[in-house]
Amino acid sequence: MKKTLLFFTLLFSIFSFSQDINMEPGVFMRCGPDMFYDSGSQFGGYGNDENIVTTICPLTSDQFTILKFNFFFTEGGSNPDVMNIYDGDDTTAPLLGTYSGPVGAFTVSASGANTSGCLTVEFISNSTQSVDGWEAEILCATACQDIDASFDSSSPEPNAAGVIGILPGDTVDFSGSALFQSDDTGATYNWDFGDGESATGTDVSHTFLSSGTYTVTFTATDSNPQGCFDSDTVTVFVLGPNLVVDQDMFTVEELIEDVLVDSPCASVSNIIYSTGSTIDPTLPNGIGYFFSDGVNFEFEDGIVLTSGDASRAGGPNTSTLSDGSWAGDPDVDALLDPGDTSNDATFIQFNFTPRGNEITFDFLMASEEYNGQSFECDYSDAFAFLLTDSAGNETNLAVIPGTTTPILVTNIHPDNGYGCGAPNVRYFDSYTPSNGAPISFDGYTVPFTAFANVIPNEEYTIKMVIADARDSIYDSGVFIRAGSFNLGGDLGEDITIAAGNAQCDGSEVILDTEIALANHVWYKDGVVIPGETTSLLTVTEPGTYYAEFDIESVCSGSSDPIVIEFRDNPSANEAPDLVVCSETGSEEFDLTQNDDDVLGTQAATDYTVTYHLTEQDAIDNVGALVSPYTNVSNPQVIWARLADVTQTCSDVTSFTISAALAPTINAASNLELCDDDSNDGIGEFTLSDQTAIILGAQSATDFEVSYHLDATDAELGNNALPLTYTNTVNSQPIYVRVTSLADTSCYSFSAAPLFNLVVNTRALATMPANMEICDDASGDGVAIFDLASQEAAILNGQNPAVYNVSFYASLADAQSGTGALPSTYENTSSPNQQTLYARVEDPAFLSCYGTTSFDIIVNALPVLTAPTALEVCDDGTPDGLTEMDLSIKNAEITGGNPSYVVSYHETLPEAELGDNPLPTLYTNT
Repeated sequence: MKKTLLFFTLLFSIFSFSQDINMEPGVFMRCGPDMFYDSGSQFGGYGNDENIVTTICPLTSDQFTILKFNFFFTEGGSNPDVMNIYDGDDTTAPLLGTYSGPVGAFTVSASGANTSGCLTVEFISNSTQSVDGWEAEILCATACQDIDASFDSSSPEPNAAGVIGILPGDTVDFSGSALFQSDDTGATYNWDFGDGESATGTDVSHTFLSSGTYTVTFTATDSNPQGCFDSDTVTVFVLGPNLVVDQDMFTVEELIEDVLVDSPCASVSNIIYSTGSTIDPTLPNGIGYFFSDGVNFEFEDGIVLTSGDASRAGGPNTSTLSDGSWAGDPDVDALLDPGDTSNDATFIQFNFTPRGNEITFDFLMASEEYNGQSFECDYSDAFAFLLTDSAGNETNLAVIPGTTTPILVTNIHPDNGYGCGAPNVRYFDSYTPSNGAPISFDGYTVPFTAFANVIPNEEYTIKMVIADARDSIYDSGVFIRAGSFNLGGDLGEDITIAAGNAQCDGSEVILDTEIALANHVWYKDGVVIPGETTSLLTVTEPGTYYAEFDIESVCSGSSDPIVIEFRDNPSANEAPDLVVCSETGSEEFDLTQNDDDVLGTQAATDYTVTYHLTEQDAIDNVGALVSPYTNVSNPQVIWARLADVTQTCSDVTSFTISAALAPTINAASNLELCDDDSNDGIGEFTLSDQTAIILGAQSATDFEVSYHLDATDAELGNNALPLTYTNTVNSQPIYVRVTSLADTSCYSFSAAPLFNLVVNTRALATMPANMEICDDASGDGVAIFDLASQEAAILNGQNPAVYNVSFYASLADAQSGTGALPSTYENTSSPNQQTLYARVEDPAFLSCYGTTSFDIIVNALPVLTAPTALEVCDDGTPDGLTEMDLSIKNAEITGGNPSYVVSYHETLPEAELGDNPLPTLYTNT
């Protein structure tokens, strides 16, 4: 229940200087922080024989004046000094109060009816004595704005009755908000958790440590100094093992309309009820709302009716409930044995009009008569659920299932040894231990579901009544599950994996609002499902579903959402065949070796694996094999069934079990490779290149080949070499082990080396110097080269008796060894340079060759020009001999080509051979 409280906002005008008022005649416009003093100001008292009227008004028309007296002390007695305060701008206004003597602190405010907002103060003192006077703050105010505080949500959420149920130590997350009429600036938000703890903010969390009922209050307050606020509340039940009963949270009408009935189209009306307290206020109230943890007691919440004090129905069972002392009920009398009458009847009755074609509700009965003694044989405390149609036909729905036998203590109980047997004992739940949970009654039945077919739109009357039989002691009670009175529109409980009622993928779930006369709009995850307009919906996909329905505009509403989940259909993964080494062909197989393979990534906690002889046995889950299992044929097919823990959803797969001979190791040739230029006999081998050869026709998915340096390691499976392995000696013997992957005890190994790792010497080709020849007089750039003259340089010390050298026009030819050139080779390149390639190989290891290259070059002859005679003058002696500079003719001979070097000789042979060059400064002879 929310209550909006209206206060006033104080508006302060702040000035740079004081405008205090002393008691003096006149009208003053003031707002705080000004002060109002007696005529002696703040430093002295008032005088004798004063009769002064002061009017104080607010600064603006939307404000009103408040005087907050911090102290007040005038002369009292038989002839007092008196202050009168009027609600207006003169003394003709209504009198708000008269004050004299040592009053202390108080506040006076102009009323809402005072349109001026002023207060008029009249002070009259006598002539005999004066005292301290008064001091008051002058304040101005405006009316509070409207504030609407709202509890919005929580986690966990409230139930349908608006109650949050948790266990001690649980934490609840709360969220609230508020709407402010004018302004939320400076607003504050506070939570009172009802257990002495509080918090601030709109979103808070709180841990409730102790069992009990707590009213959590959310309050929104604006920045108004008067503290204008609004509040909203929610109830938290902190539950232990005991059921809790509350009689103040709901009225009886609310218990019927908000707690019990679960349909927006129920048309519930004419609710009446009776219990002890309605007959006599001094008698107990037998009606209440209960809440439990849903574990120690079957129902989480609902209505409790008792033949005594319902507030005492909660646990633990510490006392005997015998609180009744009022009249019985004739409807209960009709159910009792002839001559028996009822007492202490509590009933609720109401009219309703169903829109569907059936009604149900869940209940259980409890009683102090359940004491394991003769009371159970003799005292038939009873509960009746009476349904009356419009024609007056009455039916009791509180009957033992499949019968018309009413539910009485004497009709449902264990064998107590007092000669009345154990009638309908399967419907008795248990006795409540002394001082134990969950309720105060000594015993109770299992839950029942009352059911009746009804005619839509016909008015019915329901009466639920509990009463004692034969006496007024040892009370009984009935607990009715909240929301279980279903008049149509309810889709039932969630269908979830956690609840254990989810079906497999591919199955269908039929939803039915049971309001066949209504037009429907169905939703999945908040989105309209096109074309679905009837009360039935076939669901094949997980989601949250609900329906909105309307019956000729008479009734409309929506069902509570229902969450539907489907169990994942397990996927039985392919399992490997199981192979066991055998000498007989018949062996034991550990079928559970394949559990993980069949499961794959599916959790073993969610699914189980069983093994069967046939596919149909696996599908039907019959004839599961016990592991280890001995094969009856070889090979033999086994079927694996993968199912969820409920054995509801399943899938099957198959594999073969075989009792096989040891694997075969096929012969393999040596692994050989060419050395690098170091020729150190060490190289990196890929051992797996031998695997397919060693296995032969055996599948690499069934067998593993490992490589070892000695026979012992191969036999034991130790020290397997990496598949990329660098040898340590040349050549290196390798031993092999072949192991069955299905059964590692099934293997073969080579007692002698199966092959060797051989590193063949690489032929080296050293690059020789280029070959250069001068062109002949033709100047065609072609010459004949003796390529064989390069062999010694290319071999560079390698034995020419072992290694062959050949020459090629391209690198590709040299690498392939094709198109070798003759040793006497005439170049073909123009103008005068060609690259040739040489290949060096050992004929025994043709793949271990080396290559290099060099150029053959034909150098062009210089082009000379015949010079003119070199003439010089003789020196002083006319002997015809003198020194002359021959280089004077260089440029003329070479045509100015600086790349030519000119030398001079006395004879042609010497010039051709370059012998005996003359000095540049030459004296003729």
